[in-house]
Amino acid sequence: MIKVVQDRFNKYVNKGSSRSILAKKNVFYSLIIKVFDFIITLLLVPLLINYLDPTRYGIWITLTSIVAWFVYLDVGLGHGLRNKFSEAKAQSKDIEARKYVSTAYFFLTLIVLGFSVVFLFANTFIPWDKILNVSTELRSDLSNVALVVFGFFLLNFIAKLVNTIVVADQKHAVRDLVNLISKSLILATIYLYTLYLEPSLLYLALVYSGLPVIVLLIVTVLFFGTSYKKYSPSISFVDYRYFKKIFGLGWKFLIIQLSLVVIFSTDNIIITQLFGPEMVTPYQVVNKYFMSVYTIFVLVLTPLWSASNEALTNGDTEWIKNSVNKVFKIFYLFSGVVIVLLLSSEFIYDIWIGNVINIEFSHSVYWALFSILQMYINIFFYVINGSGKIYLQMITYSIGMILNIPISIFFAKYLNMGINGVIFATIICQSLHIIYVKKQYNLIVNKSLYGLWAK
Repeated sequence: MIKVVQDRFNKYVNKGSSRSILAKKNVFYSLIIKVFDFIITLLLVPLLINYLDPTRYGIWITLTSIVAWFVYLDVGLGHGLRNKFSEAKAQSKDIEARKYVSTAYFFLTLIVLGFSVVFLFANTFIPWDKILNVSTELRSDLSNVALVVFGFFLLNFIAKLVNTIVVADQKHAVRDLVNLISKSLILATIYLYTLYLEPSLLYLALVYSGLPVIVLLIVTVLFFGTSYKKYSPSISFVDYRYFKKIFGLGWKFLIIQLSLVVIFSTDNIIITQLFGPEMVTPYQVVNKYFMSVYTIFVLVLTPLWSASNEALTNGDTEWIKNSVNKVFKIFYLFSGVVIVLLLSSEFIYDIWIGNVINIEFSHSVYWALFSILQMYINIFFYVINGSGKIYLQMITYSIGMILNIPISIFFAKYLNMGINGVIFATIICQSLHIIYVKKQYNLIVNKSLYGLWAK
């Protein structure tokens, strides 16, 4: 029986083009890895809440989301490198690929150094107690925590470029395995914290922010010393002309990233200011519950970005059409899973979190709608991103960024929707993309782009 299943699996995986085979293998391996990742994520939430308490947990989530505003601002070099490296490798231009890698590392290091100097100076003046709506006595401690989190997040800027290269090479399972190792170490360390240490945001910051950087730096040394040696960064391969090529696409991704930060990260601050940091906890718990489905769905989508870039470079749009049709079948299945999770949410929350926090069913309804929306629009986004035609996406995200804060406050405070109003505002901002994504996708695969659609 096992041999029959194995034979059928091998037949399915090894069927199709080399691009399809590689994508299917990575999806399969990533799925296995993500099962363990998902279990660790589920275990981390109650562990952190019990270690810190709901209020401190809310402070932690809000603080890290604020720091993330800066972390995402890599001027789009990561996404720009992903597309350019993929194109160069698809055309067997190894020297050009190495120049892209070396140039990205060099300029990103300069950017990180600049941010470090600015934050070291500014951090002493930032009123963290007021921003996080807590006692003034905690201001000094929060300043130290912010410094640790921000410092490691900046190092992560540089360290995670190896993940960008691996993903551009369509080896997403490798990246997921690295992330799993980091998260496993975090889980084990925090468990030891609960046994031997008093609750401390500073201790949590050291392990939660520091361990992923250490793991990535080790992986970087190993990869560039072995399988990716011909692409290893070198100062002699840094070329400003290649920076302009990366940044030519990257600045659009920068605007998109900035918009995403405002749309998602400011939600925690709005909730903290309007309702207190303790209300961030139920918001984030429900977020993690439903977005876990989206995270697994992204496993299917992730190969589509770099593979679409390669397919478009080689003029193979039929492969993209067939792949998207298959992804949509999976989308309908995952939407059904979201509905099942919604109907069983109260029962699962009781088992998962217990009675530490109160979660209203309406919170789950809004997050379920949001997760289905995210899955739908990202099917098209991954092809559009692979094509590099992201000008319209940049515009709609910018509009969402402008609208998000005022309409979140309007729904949450003036319409008395509470934290549901914040979630609903995010849904509205993300719904803007439905206006154009399908049409732009069709224009891309039918090779009929024109005007704004082609930018």
